[in-house]
Amino acid sequence: MADEMIEGMPGSEVRDATASRVASLRHQLAQAEQNLRLIEERKTEYVLGVEVPLQLVKEERETRARIARLQSRLEQFSMELAAQRAGDTLGQALSSDRQARMELQGAIAQLTELQIQMGKWKELHHLIHKVMSSFAPFYANVQALRENGVGPMGQRAPLQDWRACQTEVDVLLDFVEGSGATIWRPSRRDWAQRIAQLRQELEDTLRDARCSVSGLAELAAEFSHACECYLGIADRELREAVEGVQRLSTRLLGGIQ
Repeated sequence: MADEMIEGMPGSEVRDATASRVASLRHQLAQAEQNLRLIEERKTEYVLGVEVPLQLVKEERETRARIARLQSRLEQFSMELAAQRAGDTLGQALSSDRQARMELQGAIAQLTELQIQMGKWKELHHLIHKVMSSFAPFYANVQALRENGVGPMGQRAPLQDWRACQTEVDVLLDFVEGSGATIWRPSRRDWAQRIAQLRQELEDTLRDARCSVSGLAELAAEFSHACECYLGIADRELREAVEGVQRLSTRLLGGIQ
C-alpha cells in the first residue's frame, strides 16, 4: 500500500518519500543489529552451547532473519533514491537541449518496454513452474496405475489429483490471454493453446468411465512435455529480455561516463 501511494506522487514528493523510507530502514537496521549484539552477549554467559535457552536461540535466528530482510529492503530503496536523484540531475542538465532530451526519452521508453516484457516472461516462468509442480503428483499416480493396473474405483484418485493442477492451468491460460498480443509471438501462443487442448483431452478422458489407463498416461506425458517446452521458451525469452536491458543500460551509462 505504501509503495502504491509513492507511485502516485509528483517527482519531488516521490524522492522525499523514498529518502524518508531509506532513513527509516537504516534506523530499523541499526536497532536490529544492536539487538543481535545484546543476544550474542547474553549467549557468552553460558559456558556450554547446549546450555543456551531455546528461546534465546530462537530470538537470535529471528533477529538475523530480520536483519537480512532490512538489508535487502535498504539496498532496494537506496538504489531507487540514487536513480531518482540522477533523474533529477539529468532533467536539469537537459532542460535547454531539446534534441538530447528527446533522444534520452526514446532510450528510456525502450528500456521501459524491455522491463515490461521481462516482468511478463518472469511471471509466465513462475506460473508454468506452478503448473508443473501441481501436475507432478497426478503424473506420478497415473504412471503407477499404468504399471500396477487399476479398477473403476481406482480412477477417482487421478481425478482428485488433477483438480489442483486444473486450477493452476486456468491461472496460466488466463495470464496469457490477459497479457495482450504484443509480447506473445504466434509460435509462443501456440504452446499455450497446446496446453489448453491437452487439458481438455485429459479432462474428457478422466470423465470417461471406460478410459484406458495407458491412453491417460500418454496424454499426461504429452502434457508434461508441452509444459517443459513452454518453460524453455519462457526461460529463453526472459534471458533475452534481461540481456536487452543490460545492453541498453550499458550504452546509456557509457554515454554518461
